[in-house]
Amino acid sequence: MIFARHISDIEGFGTEVGGSVTLGKGIGGGILVTGEANDIVHYYGGYVSVGGGASLEGHVNITGTTQTYYPIEYYTNLFNLISQLLQ
Repeated sequence: MIFARHISDIEGFGTEVGGSVTLGKGIGGGILVTGEANDIVHYYGGYVSVGGGASLEGHVNITGTTQTYYPIEYYTNLFNLISQLLQ
């Protein structure tokens, strides 16, 4: 889960760091951070995982996303534009 006001706030560069320890029953977790070093605002989140077996693992993921397509927002804006033109 990541805590942001809107999905567009988390577009762009992001990093995820996590790990887990499992001996029979195990638990893991990680943190999520969006943004680049020079961004004014960063958004944070995290997760918890539960599993079984025997393992020790850690990981780092660095991601980049492009602009998200918002179909509901698109149709809302289109409806508002048509309404304004008809007035």
